[in-house]
Amino acid sequence: MKKILISRIDNMGDVILSLPVAGVIKKNFPDIEIAFLGKAYTKSIIEQCQFIDTFYDWRRLKEQNKGLAASGADAILHLLPDLSVAMAAKRAHIPIRIGTSHRAYHWYTCNRLVPLGRKKSDLHEAQLNVKLLAPLGIQTDLDLTQIPLHYGWSQQSDAPVQAKAVLENNKLNV
Repeated sequence: MKKILISRIDNMGDVILSLPVAGVIKKNFPDIEIAFLGKAYTKSIIEQCQFIDTFYDWRRLKEQNKGLAASGADAILHLLPDLSVAMAAKRAHIPIRIGTSHRAYHWYTCNRLVPLGRKKSDLHEAQLNVKLLAPLGIQTDLDLTQIPLHYGWSQQSDAPVQAKAVLENNKLNV
């Protein structure tokens, strides 16, 4: 396997909680390429994760009729169950398609199902996302304290001059 595509085409908070999945994959497969399928507005956050190599904008791919075959992925992880993405992955003949068994359409669009239900789980969203790595043979029981170790945030350079002008060194700047 050379390339894994992580699919999470929803909003910023959920996308951020999916980033540890990339870190866990890189820890287990250091030479693998990791791509992320998301919304355009999440791209800048995704690009800060040192474990993600490529970003694909789902809306742009749909508009250009490019499909997921262009990604060249060997596997796709459906962190957010979405019928249109699941169908596109199947049409693209991505060899390994991983999804939750709790979505009926995954029964015919995915070839690796994980019995994962979020509704009644006591686990954190980031822990549940990592559980979808089981079909890749990856140890998936991470303690909450281990999750932050897998974000892979890149170091930012200094803040822009405009921001420096309003930030105060003697106060908490969020």
